[in-house]
Amino acid sequence: MGDFLKGPLPDDVDTQLRRHLHLHRKIDTFAHENKHFKASCKRLNSHYRYGRGILIDVFYDHFLACHWLDYSTVSLANFSHVVYAGLNDNQSVLPAGLQNLLPRMERDNWLVSYADEPVVGTVLSSLERRLKHRLPLALGFEDLQEKRELLEADFRAFMHEATSFVSDWKAEN
Repeated sequence: MGDFLKGPLPDDVDTQLRRHLHLHRKIDTFAHENKHFKASCKRLNSHYRYGRGILIDVFYDHFLACHWLDYSTVSLANFSHVVYAGLNDNQSVLPAGLQNLLPRMERDNWLVSYADEPVVGTVLSSLERRLKHRLPLALGFEDLQEKRELLEADFRAFMHEATSFVSDWKAEN
């Protein structure tokens, strides 16, 4: 939901959901300022321009799905079920774009499917189409395959810092 809501949050957003959305925004900012995320971006060809950050977001989502149990005691399948249920319970405050996507997200189990490398290629092609081919994001799949080991090392270092960041934020909020 955090990727669909821009600007101020609607007044009718539940307190707990508001907290999660705020944390989502904090994590996005943390990621894009993080040295490991930036190092991953620099590993990609400059012809992607600002799309490098989009590619690394997708790659890191993939790595997180692949290594989920390194960071959570709850399976990704169970976590996904809770996320989909929470989104369905909050249909009235979901942005229209997310309302339209949610049935497909749930049916195809997007969160779990990110662990499958071919899904990453499909996601990148879809993003490229949505951006009307202004960025060659689909080509990024080759970068994932060629530079996977280095990118995954960046991801693990990033996650080490990100988990501390989230713990600190939760303690303060």
